[in-house]
Amino acid sequence: VHKKDIQVSFSTTGVVKPLSGHLAHVTTPFDGRVVRSFVKLGDKVAAGTPLFEVSSSDYLETVRACIQAGQQKELAEKNFRRKKELLESGVISKKEYDEALVELDLAEKECEKSMATLKIFNFSADEADLAKPLLVRSPIGGEIVFTNITTGQYLKSDDDPVVTVADLNKIWVVARVKEKDLGAINLNDNAEVFTEVFPDKP
Repeated sequence: VHKKDIQVSFSTTGVVKPLSGHLAHVTTPFDGRVVRSFVKLGDKVAAGTPLFEVSSSDYLETVRACIQAGQQKELAEKNFRRKKELLESGVISKKEYDEALVELDLAEKECEKSMATLKIFNFSADEADLAKPLLVRSPIGGEIVFTNITTGQYLKSDDDPVVTVADLNKIWVVARVKEKDLGAINLNDNAEVFTEVFPDKP
C-alpha cells in the first residue's frame, strides 16, 4: 500500500451576482411618458450618465415650486435688507423689521424644503428648468444588463424598474452545494466556473 494525495471534486450549478451596492434598478421617480432613451443593452455607463427622458407634469410642478420658492427667497432677502436700512435710519419700527426677518426665515425654509425634494431624486436645483423634461441618470457606473424602455410608453413611479445597471468588475459566484459535499470544501480550494456562453472554457 502506498500513500499519495488525492483530489476530490464535484460539479454543481450556481448563479453569478454583482456585489452588494454594485447593482442599481432604475425607474422614474415621477409618473410620465418616455420621450427618449439614451442607452441599450450592454452599454457601459458612468455614474450620472443620462439613461432616459420622461415628460412628467408632476416633475414640472415640483420644479415650478422650487423656482417659485427661490424667487420668494430673493424677494424676502431684498425686503429684509431694505427694512434693516430703514430701521437704522429710524424710519420704521422694530416690529416691522422683525416681521421682515420672520418672512425671510420662512422663505429660506420653504426654499430648502423644495430643493431637498429634488435632491431626494438625485436632481439639483441648478438643473431645474420648466423647458426641459425629466432626465433620469444612472446612480452608479457599470453596464446596462437589463432595459425595457420604449419611446412613448407611460411609466408610473411604482412600476417595476425599466433599467438595471451592474458593476461587473467584481462579482459573486454563488454555488448550490449539497450537504453531502460540504466536507469536501476547504478555504482556498480551487474552483472552475463554466458559463452557458462558453461551456467548454473554465
